[in-house]
Amino acid sequence: RWLLRWHGAEAYRHLFLGYRQRPLSMNRWRLDAEFGRQRLAGVNPRMIRRFDRIPENFPVTDVVVHGLMDPGETLASAMARKRLYCCDYRILEGISVKEGRYLTQPITLFYVGSEGQFLPIAIQLFQSPDAGPIFTPNDDPGLWLAVKTFAQSADAQVHEVIEHLLHGHLIVEVFDVAMHRTLPDAHPINQLLSPHLEYTMAVNESARTKM
Repeated sequence: RWLLRWHGAEAYRHLFLGYRQRPLSMNRWRLDAEFGRQRLAGVNPRMIRRFDRIPENFPVTDVVVHGLMDPGETLASAMARKRLYCCDYRILEGISVKEGRYLTQPITLFYVGSEGQFLPIAIQLFQSPDAGPIFTPNDDPGLWLAVKTFAQSADAQVHEVIEHLLHGHLIVEVFDVAMHRTLPDAHPINQLLSPHLEYTMAVNESARTKM
């Protein structure tokens, strides 16, 4: 309850006061290198795919990413050298949100340069280029930060709903139901699994009805 006195990033900062060490990302979350690192080492790295062709709905060009790759590098050469990767959140298309909230379906392009960093060089917030431009680090810093934040939010939604809820909680529920239907309580496999499945049904029911 005491945390409600603060809002946004200020509340997050107070959450760590006197309790645990602050994560290093608190000091560098605005950096492109940190945004890229979180795609690789964060909760949802399976979204990353090699970018080996320019799709019609993401018309990125060398002009758009000018100055963002190593000298002499082009999109064609970077694709040939396997230095371009993307995260495509098309799966979020058509999902409704509460009034006053926003959800994008971005395509994020990353480049691995000579220094080995996984850096974002272009983000389109929606699946159709008609819905908005392609943004890059060449844009206003505040605008680029806002665009990365929308992409970060999209990544979190995919992780939470698909990787966490569906591939974790809901799939495990199938095994929980099957175990109770087919194995007696004294069965060794029942004894082995029960501690791990103790709260599965309760948590899943809460997710279905209260989230």
